[in-house]
Amino acid sequence: MTKQQTKKNYSLRKLKTGTASVAVALTVLGAGFANQTEVKADSNNSVSVNNEAKEKSSEDVERHYLRKLDQEHKEHQKEKQQQQQEQEERQKNQEQLERKYQREVEKRYQEQQQKQQQLEAENQKLTEANKVSEASRKGLSNDLEASRAAKKELEAKHQKLEADHQVSETSRKGLSRDLEASREANKKVTSELTQAKAQLSALEESKKLSEKEKAELQAKLDAQGKALKEQLAKQTEELAKLRAEKAAGSKTPATKPANKERSGRAAQTATRPSQNKGMRSQLPSTGEAANPFFTAAAATVMVSAGMLALKRKEEN
Repeated sequence: MTKQQTKKNYSLRKLKTGTASVAVALTVLGAGFANQTEVKADSNNSVSVNNEAKEKSSEDVERHYLRKLDQEHKEHQKEKQQQQQEQEERQKNQEQLERKYQREVEKRYQEQQQKQQQLEAENQKLTEANKVSEASRKGLSNDLEASRAAKKELEAKHQKLEADHQVSETSRKGLSRDLEASREANKKVTSELTQAKAQLSALEESKKLSEKEKAELQAKLDAQGKALKEQLAKQTEELAKLRAEKAAGSKTPATKPANKERSGRAAQTATRPSQNKGMRSQLPSTGEAANPFFTAAAATVMVSAGMLALKRKEEN
């Protein structure tokens, strides 16, 4: 743009210089011709002809310069109009560019505003999501702590159940041993009663006991048998209760008092074999080891039978 303006100024200076030069030349030429005409006014006709020819030539030159000047002036006007049109076109283009630039700036500003609003909205969403995530994390952490505490509690309950199960198993084994010993003792007592009855029958046949003695002996035997049956019934009832307690303990966790009672029974059961072991004795009929209770009952029967036999023997 600066280059075009410089070129325009140079053209104007050149045109002005050329126009001034032509004007000066015409002035000088006209003055010369005028002076020559005045000096030679009184000359002869030949000089007048020459002067006319010179005037004509001068007029031709002047017309030539005038035409040239007019042409240059027209070209100058045309160039000026062209430059003005170019200037207007440049101005128009510049205004269009400025309006386009302004629209572009406004468009970019709007886009930037929209992007900023979008980023602010996304930032708000991320902030809310972060709050929700933090709350969820805290909830999960609390749930994890509660789960760990519940796990520890379950492990403690499991260990307690295992300990209770071991105690119950020990008690069950003790009860099983006691039951087996009771069955063996029952068998032995039954065998001893059978032997006593056989001996009684033998005594009746051999000695022919009187009805009174027989009734007394039978009453004693019945009383002792009843006592033995009552003791067996009590032991059977106790064993049934222990089995029921054991079954209830295997289904649901036992309470602490029940565990203490069961532990006490298990301790009693555990100590009972050692006590029985120290108190066991030999059966008088077979010489086998038996339970002290049943051995005492059987011994009573045998002693009664022996006493009765001894009495009969003394009477005879």
